[in-house]
Amino acid sequence: MENDTQDRKLYGLVGRNINYSLSPAMHNAAFKHFGISAEYRLFDTAEEDLEAFLSENVFSGRLSGFNVTVPYKIRVRQLLEKCSLLEVETTDWVDIIGSVNTVKVDGRKVLLDNTDAYGFYQSLRDEAKLTLAGKQVFVAGAGGAGRVLALYMATLRKDLPLSVKVYDVDRDKLAELEEIYSKQLSSGGTISALEAASSPLEAKGCDLVVNATPLGMKETDPLPVPSEVLEEGMTVYDLVYAHETPLVRAAREKGLTALNGLGMLVGQGAFAFCIWTGTPASEGRPVMERAALRELEAIR
Repeated sequence: MENDTQDRKLYGLVGRNINYSLSPAMHNAAFKHFGISAEYRLFDTAEEDLEAFLSENVFSGRLSGFNVTVPYKIRVRQLLEKCSLLEVETTDWVDIIGSVNTVKVDGRKVLLDNTDAYGFYQSLRDEAKLTLAGKQVFVAGAGGAGRVLALYMATLRKDLPLSVKVYDVDRDKLAELEEIYSKQLSSGGTISALEAASSPLEAKGCDLVVNATPLGMKETDPLPVPSEVLEEGMTVYDLVYAHETPLVRAAREKGLTALNGLGMLVGQGAFAFCIWTGTPASEGRPVMERAALRELEAIR
């Protein structure tokens, strides 16, 4: 029976300082809508407790699946793969980027995937009506999501952009991006790593500008790219989703198509839900989007 907690499957989000997350609202709404006896929780886990958490909840079979967020997207994979009790399978995409955001647990078999880029690309096509073939792309931020999105766009085959420029003040993040690209992805699109202080000006003339930095979380944050580079015909995508950021506001004031990260959040969640339950992402997405919007409205 659905109310029988002994038969209810358990899923959740593993990360640090994650009380802000909309994922429980999204996934629990989807479980309820599709009549699936399951629950999604937050697992805010300290770094020193991460291995013990996995032992108690994954190795034991208590969790049927979970999402992973910062700062554990790489560490979780390392810990799971070193466990001799598990049969760990990784998707080709995870093998390329090295980070995981979705884990499916089926007895001793564990599947590792990353749905962030799928959610972003789906949102870009559906909400912005943008195809990337032959386009110029600028990404602010080479760590975490920025790296994943840049690499994903550079590997598209049917919708390959002309170039992807990636800017970051952290040279180590850019070097890691370049290393992954040069070793495994050089047959795809072109990625240029930019670190000069003037690099944000190179967003000028691009068809798509993506903000994958924390800039915009606070109203007082500076723009990740100067407002003068925002031109007619450009699409702006800011991964911050909790509110309208200064970048999104500036773009909309100029009449540009500008999106926040809610579509990506919902999209990655719907793809994860599909991996766990088999429910098509196209069916789970509208349910999750309504739940996310309700939760945001309640918070504001």
